[in-house]
Amino acid sequence: MQRPLDRKQIRIPNRLSNKDAAYMKQMAKDHFDSIMTVIRSLPLPMLLVFRNINTVRSIVKTHGDCIDRYSLMAHVAVQGAYNISHKNITMSIRGLIERMQFDFVL
Repeated sequence: MQRPLDRKQIRIPNRLSNKDAAYMKQMAKDHFDSIMTVIRSLPLPMLLVFRNINTVRSIVKTHGDCIDRYSLMAHVAVQGAYNISHKNITMSIRGLIERMQFDFVL
C-alpha cells in the first residue's frame, strides 16, 4: 500500500490532497489486519527507527517544513549512486554531471 502518485510535475508535494487522504484512510481500513501483522512481525529496533523517523517528521512539520525532504533524499541517492569509492575517474565525472543535472532540474 502506498500513497497515490500523480506526477504532473517533477516536484512531489509534501501534503496529501483531500482525495488522496481519503483514499489512504480507506486503504488502511481495508488492509488493517495485514498491516498489523506486518508491524507485529517487525523486530523492535526496526520499530524504534520508524518511530524516530515519525518524530523527526513531526518536529520538522511543527517548525514549518523548511526543507523538501523528498528532493533531499533524491539528491543523496544520486550522490550515493556515483560514490567516490568507485575510484574510477570516468564514474566520478559522470556522477558529478548527473548531480549537476539533478540540481538544475530542481
